[in-house]
Amino acid sequence: MKNSSLKDLIIEKIKKEKAVTFADFMEMALYYPELGYYTKKRDPATIPDYYTSVELHPVFGETIAAQISHLANPVLQKSKESFTVIEMGAGKGILACDILNGLRKRNKGLYDRVDFVLIEANRSLLAEAGKILGEHKPKVSFASSAEEFLKESEEDSVTGCIVSNELIDSFPVHRIRKEKGKIKEIYVSWDGAEFKEVLGEISGEEVKEYINRYGIELKEGCQAEVNLKISDWVREVSSILKRGFLITIDYGYLADKLYSEIFPDGTLRCYRKHKIDTNPYEGVGMKDITSHVNFSDLEYNGCINGFKLIDFTTQRDFFLRWGILDYVTKFAVGKEAFTTELFSELEAIKNLLLPDGMGEVFKVMIQRKG
Repeated sequence: MKNSSLKDLIIEKIKKEKAVTFADFMEMALYYPELGYYTKKRDPATIPDYYTSVELHPVFGETIAAQISHLANPVLQKSKESFTVIEMGAGKGILACDILNGLRKRNKGLYDRVDFVLIEANRSLLAEAGKILGEHKPKVSFASSAEEFLKESEEDSVTGCIVSNELIDSFPVHRIRKEKGKIKEIYVSWDGAEFKEVLGEISGEEVKEYINRYGIELKEGCQAEVNLKISDWVREVSSILKRGFLITIDYGYLADKLYSEIFPDGTLRCYRKHKIDTNPYEGVGMKDITSHVNFSDLEYNGCINGFKLIDFTTQRDFFLRWGILDYVTKFAVGKEAFTTELFSELEAIKNLLLPDGMGEVFKVMIQRKG
């Protein structure tokens, strides 16, 4: 199977097992070594399939820098050790660069004590990050996984802050649907011509426990996603962080809204060339597959791994709290005319704040350990 396509490899797995969970299908589609959407080599010149908040405007990273500065100061007053900021799913380093620029401008004392680690599974993106972060290079390091970081680190764990932006939404999910009054799991099969969804019994106790924990009672014909990877991820984060903070930015809701009648078909979405669809079985490995984050589960897993919730808010309110309007004012003052540059700046910031766009759907959760 050395020269097989990703689709062939998935079909081969299905033939061996007759059907696979959607989580297994999604895992291969996104993360299969060198072939998955997130792991294949990327041409830096390629236009992305979607834009994240990070790419809209550098003020995104600057506001996170303000939050990190606020969180770090009390910690640093009690200790002389360095403060490590780790971005998980760092991509090509745009957010890391904006955070570091923000720290240097806002809190030089903290900037001088910061070690910044980028964790990114795609090594071609890490290579790009190395170029983008050139001016900050002495304090920046790279790893392809948390395991690699810990292996190369002199410490078993760190004091600092772990940041992720639009990471959890791409974790593989199980999918469930209610048919004939009973919740079943959606599996993926192959009929010789195309991928087909088939219903079967719930694949494991973890899925059942999740359904019970959040009281998921779907209406007939409705479906939803179950993200079990959050549990593994928080456990991994906890193993890295001795003391400090976890800042998670992503789109999603608390469980009561996520599993309500608002989303009768679930929240699974695919992105390719700035177009959205709901068919993950076409263009396998060529498009992103995501689902909304259950922030109740992030809080729950944080609690059982030593984290305490200290803040949960919308992206809009987070930015307003940390001075995004001050940035707009400073940028606009002194402009003699409403230039194209000024319009572009204001338009980008508006997209970060709109109640019916990124501003409300995106949430920021901050958890503290130690």
